[in-house]
Amino acid sequence: MEDGRRDSEAVADAEQFTIQGALRIFDQALTPEICSLLIDTFKLNLDNQTKKETFIEVNYSDDAEDQDEVKQQLVDFCLTLQEHYMEHLKLPSGIFHRAGVEKLRIRKLINPKEVVVTVDTRDATSSIRAVGLLFFLNTAETKVQFFRQNVGVQAEEGRAVIYPPNWEYPYRFDNNGESEDVFVLQTYIHYGDPTQVTEKKAEISEKNA
Repeated sequence: MEDGRRDSEAVADAEQFTIQGALRIFDQALTPEICSLLIDTFKLNLDNQTKKETFIEVNYSDDAEDQDEVKQQLVDFCLTLQEHYMEHLKLPSGIFHRAGVEKLRIRKLINPKEVVVTVDTRDATSSIRAVGLLFFLNTAETKVQFFRQNVGVQAEEGRAVIYPPNWEYPYRFDNNGESEDVFVLQTYIHYGDPTQVTEKKAEISEKNA
């Protein structure tokens, strides 16, 4: 795919991994070029970094730099990758109404004093998240541990991890005591309103009439 991303057909088969439940891994989802671009963007946005308990974050979607084309291509790629994910689960891609992609967030992981378990859908506000997408931007000793599924996914440049972001798929990051920097891109596919989908189709039909 253009602008530093591979065509979705080049994504490695996730079945080579031991996978539990609805967790899937796609290797080489992002090329080294796009990974480097995102890491550089993070480093150049010192004034826009927000520190959380387990990471430092830059909201790439709101980044003022003129990279709108790359951002849109990343959004489109996330939607395409989600369709491949549904194929791997042997489910129709339209099994739920899809509104779009949450803001793209570039994160540098930090070591908390205590082990922190993350659940991405915790309340009514975050329940709009239907599918979670986590892209590793560099290779490191760090793993993301989905401990209920007994799966630890090693950080590898360009690797994508796709999972249900609900309470059944809690995860934590384990760096085995290493101090190296680990960068990820994280976002979510949102549930949509079926009424809005119907209205949008009607609007398109009216324009094409």
